[in-house]
Parts: sequence; C-alpha cells; structure tokens
Amino acid sequence: MSEVDKRMQLIRNVAAERYAQLELNALVQRVVVTNHRREAAEELANRWMQLSPDEILESPYVLIGTVDQLIEDLQVRQERWGISYYVVFEPYMDAFAPVVARLAGSVIAVTDHDLIEMAGPRNAGTLLSPPRTEISGRSQVATRAWRLRGS
Repeated sequence: MSEVDKRMQLIRNVAAERYAQLELNALVQRVVVTNHRREAAEELANRWMQLSPDEILESPYVLIGTVDQLIEDLQVRQERWGISYYVVFEPYMDAFAPVVARLAGSVIAVTDHDLIEMAGPRNAGTLLSPPRTEISGRSQVATRAWRLRGS
C-alpha cells in the first residue's frame, strides 16, 4: 500500500459519513509533458532519492507523460483517491494548459489576471482562481488551481 493510499484511508476513516462532502486536492510539484515518461521519472528519481521511478509515476503530485497519459493519470487518480482539484505551480502552467483544454474540449488562453471558466461539450475543467502568489519561507510561488468535474 502506497503512502498516498494510507493517507486517503486515514481521511476516509476520520471523515466517516462526511467523506462524500470532501473535495480532495493535490499540489502538483512537477508537470513534464514528454514521450519518454519512464526516462523522465528516472531522472527525477535521481534527484528525489526517497522515491523510485514507479512511485513518481504513480504519485498524484507529479504528472509525467504525453497529454493523453496525463489525462488518463488524472482520471485514474480521481477514481482511486477521489482527487478532483489540482494546484499547479506557475512554471508548469503552460505545460498543463493543453491537459485542461483537452478535458474541457476547448482551446484555452491564460493570462496573469484572467479568471477563466473552461467551456466545452464536457465542461470537464474549471480554472478556479487567477494566479496567486504564496510566500513560503524566502520564496514566492505562483500557482493556479483546476477542478476536474466528475467523469
């Protein structure tokens, strides 16, 4: 059982009957759009030595692969863990935008001050907030959040 599985089980146990009312989210640490998924995971595992390439590929906090693979991963993670809300760091917003556009069934243009409701036949993704800067220690981090609608 993975650490994420253990955490999700703890949340289910503690929340009990309230679990269905929760909206679970993940802060995505890295988005890598590539045709060489395994190699990218191995490269990250060399830097993040506490995780194996397989753990990185399974993690809800890292998205690696083609746009189609990222979409499939998001759907699998929503089914497995109930995660439907993703926050992406600013350096990875451009890489993640085609995923949101594909899920929404529309082309997306994101600017620094837009609050965009994704539209399209499936209405699958919503940009929840404009970029937000959070101060953590000495660094400032801009993020965007997307919510995946039920499949």
